[in-house]
Amino acid sequence: AAFISLLQSEPMLIGGKKLIERNSVPVTIKRPSGNVTLTLTSLPLGWEERLDAVGLASPPSPPLKPLLNADRTVVLNPLTKRAEITEDRGDPAYLRARSLYYNRSLSLKARELLRGDPQVMFDASEPHGSDAKAWAAYADSLVEEFKSSGLSLEELQQLCEIGDEIATTINTKSVVDGFLLSHSKREAEAPASAS
Repeated sequence: AAFISLLQSEPMLIGGKKLIERNSVPVTIKRPSGNVTLTLTSLPLGWEERLDAVGLASPPSPPLKPLLNADRTVVLNPLTKRAEITEDRGDPAYLRARSLYYNRSLSLKARELLRGDPQVMFDASEPHGSDAKAWAAYADSLVEEFKSSGLSLEELQQLCEIGDEIATTINTKSVVDGFLLSHSKREAEAPASAS
């Protein structure tokens, strides 16, 4: 019963508030017909785990193949006398799967970054649940929507990079400087030990 009451307790306070807003930033995409301003909002905590739960977080692995000598014969391990194995990073099916994974990942990430922008609407409906096929189809629909919107791959990548940058506003230099300053101040104030 105590455990259940813990689950039903008030949410934690951060800075005296029950909920803090995620960081957001306006981004302008320049076009000859006129600029478009989008609002990107940082990804929520657990976003990668949600992708993992629907099977879309991990890139494909390249297939394995026997390692070949210059004369195209198989390299054998001298101890086991078995063929040495290597990854086939040039396999056409692997390259297609890797490209598909990359496009899906970018599109899903950009979609989440744009979720808080009321001026952005998508035709594709986000699936409920964790059906991997439904999520893959949703990601493919987003890829097509981004393509038809006129965004280039580089622009989509830049939107995602900006999303990574706004993930935190913690100024790590000031944190480190503050720590070192307060640490140095404490050392200076500490009474000198008797020798």
